[in-house]
Amino acid sequence: MAVIDILRDLLGLSSMLSKEELGTWRKITICFGCFSRYRLMGWYRTRGVLPFASLSFGTRTSNIAFSGGYGSFWGSGSNAGRAAMSAAGMTKVSPKISLVFDSFILPPTINRSSFALIIPGIRWHQSEGKAIQFGFAGFIAEGEAFPLPIPMVQWFRKL
Repeated sequence: MAVIDILRDLLGLSSMLSKEELGTWRKITICFGCFSRYRLMGWYRTRGVLPFASLSFGTRTSNIAFSGGYGSFWGSGSNAGRAAMSAAGMTKVSPKISLVFDSFILPPTINRSSFALIIPGIRWHQSEGKAIQFGFAGFIAEGEAFPLPIPMVQWFRKL
């Protein structure tokens, strides 16, 4: 096991195990992958896995994507699992500005109500492979919408 893997496991960071692009056909992309998580906190250990699939329509500058998967977490004698979905998109409105949207949705189950995290934003493309994104998030829980008044700032760099 590499040093970075040990640090990731101890800090509880998520990692993408695999992501495969099945194909692109006329601006349609199908992908699948799996995230894993292991966290050690004192005597409490948790593990989790989230296999997922994604279907994207459009190009790099104007697109919409739908994703879905099933997350399962276990540790210290208990386990839980739930389906998860997402809708996301981006469209350029000028050569340097894009409108972006992301979401994280947990549909209702027999014992739990639905939950959705909604994240609209604006992305400023500074140069090729470099952008800053500003946005505000809100969530929907038990049928009511709540704003999160904390601005989100993200800096993108192509490595």
